[in-house]
Order: sequence, then structure tokens, then C-alpha cells
Amino acid sequence: SDGADEAGCVIFSVPSGAPSNVAAITIATTSVNVSWDQIPNISRNGIIITYEVKYSWSLGNGQIGTNYVNTSGDTNQLVLNRLQECVQYSISVRAYTNQGPGPFSGEVLDSSLNINAQVPQPPDVPPNALTATSANLTWSCPLEKNYTIISYSVNVTLDNPYSVNADCVHGQNRSYYFTVPAYQRYLYISLVPFTSYSFAVLVYTTEGEGALSVPRLFTTLQAPPTSPLNISASVLSYSSLLVSWTPPKCSNGVISGYTVMYTPSSGFPSSPYNVSNVTSLLLQNLLNNTQYLI
Repeated sequence: SDGADEAGCVIFSVPSGAPSNVAAITIATTSVNVSWDQIPNISRNGIIITYEVKYSWSLGNGQIGTNYVNTSGDTNQLVLNRLQECVQYSISVRAYTNQGPGPFSGEVLDSSLNINAQVPQPPDVPPNALTATSANLTWSCPLEKNYTIISYSVNVTLDNPYSVNADCVHGQNRSYYFTVPAYQRYLYISLVPFTSYSFAVLVYTTEGEGALSVPRLFTTLQAPPTSPLNISASVLSYSSLLVSWTPPKCSNGVISGYTVMYTPSSGFPSSPYNVSNVTSLLLQNLLNNTQYLI
């Protein structure tokens, strides 16, 4: 329409053009600012009463979706909130007159001002996420979303191969990699008590593999130790024995002491004998010619 009939009456219609220069900038992990230029007067065909923003997504698990948000016709930007983290959105805009909607603009992908966010940064593991034998590792997704995340790779490594419990960690290299799907940003893992580990994360995207994040350290909590080893008893006299042992293979914490129990082969057990962090004990005033269980 040229905007008027032969009698000079204005004819209103839907917009014949779409908003131009549409841009979408990620301003937080769940928020995107969408902006656009107003439609030129020649393409409006009436008064613009509403702009409609369409945003679509596709998740790594195959889920897809589309939502629409409207704003007034006298503005040229809108903030999309409550979006899903680590998801790239395809965004387009169209205008409405009172006769209906015009065409959508070409789709743009949300992008970010953060150019260093290809590497997810794992936060420190809080104490309530740790036990003696497990940890729940979590990390943040990148703000940079000019790609589709396929998966995360989580590297968990024994931090000190000479620590007291290092021999209790299974595996020759004591370094493990776990693949985590894109929609999951946590890893629950079974570990050895009282042991220091580090973990780092890298992201796999449609553009390739990112760099490994800065490792974060954590230490599992203490637990009861395994049994002492190499227990032996040497006869020193008719009424005394020297009991010796070596520390447990897995101390699972700081050894503060030992409890020695000794029982004659025919009789009641003795009271527990608590000693400090030593590896021998002299038992005296024993029964003559009696076998003891220690």
C-alpha cells in the first residue's frame, strides 16, 4: 500500500519490514539484553504498538523450545530474564500495528562481552559438599555462548602423591577424567578419606575443545583408620610381653593413639589399654605359663 486511497484516506496495514540491527548481549548467566533499530516510517504502515521478541533454544539432551515476549512499541530494547545457564539462544524481533504483526527479523545468536569465559571456573567445594569418602563437585558455565556446549570433561587428580593416605588411592596415575553432559554441572564422586585432590573442568563445544580451568583444591574429611599391621609379641619374662605393631595402611586421618586389648586363653578380656601415638607397649604382671590373645 502507498498509505492512502484515491479519496486521501490513510490505509493502515501490518508492517512490511522487520526491525534491523538486532543484537543480543549476555549480561548475566541467565539474562540477555536484546536491542534493535526502529522500523523506517515507510515500512511501518501504521503506528507500531508492540514489538515481539522470539527466542529459541536447543539443549544437549535434545530438548528444544521457543518463547515469545512482548514490549511496547516506543522502545527498542528488552532484557530476557530467567534463561537457562549455558544455553545459547536464537533471537529475532518483529513489530505489530493494530492490524497485526510484520515479518520477523533474521535470527541472531546471543553473545557475551566476556571473551575469556570459554573455560568454566569451578568454585571452591563447600564443607557441606564433602564427606570422608565423597565430594559433590560443581562449576559455573561460561558466559561466552557463541557456540553450543556438548559436554564437560572433569579431571580429578591426587594432589600430593606422598600424602599419608596416598597408597589407598586406587589407580596407577591417580588421575581420572569424567565426561558430564552439557545440561549437568555437577559430579558426585567417591574418594578416599583425609586426602587432598584437585579438580578442573574443560568444555567441549561445537567449535572444539576449550582450555582446562584453573584447578581447585579440596581435602576429604577424616574417617576411622584401618587396622594396625604386623602385630607381634615378644616374651621378655615369665610375666611380661613386648607388643609391637606398625601403623595402618590407611590412617584416614591423624592417628592420636592406639587401644591394646589382651585376653588370656582361659579368662576374661583385660580392660582396654590406651596408649599415645607409639608402636609398642610393654605388658607386665601377666599370668605365668599362659597364652594371650592380643
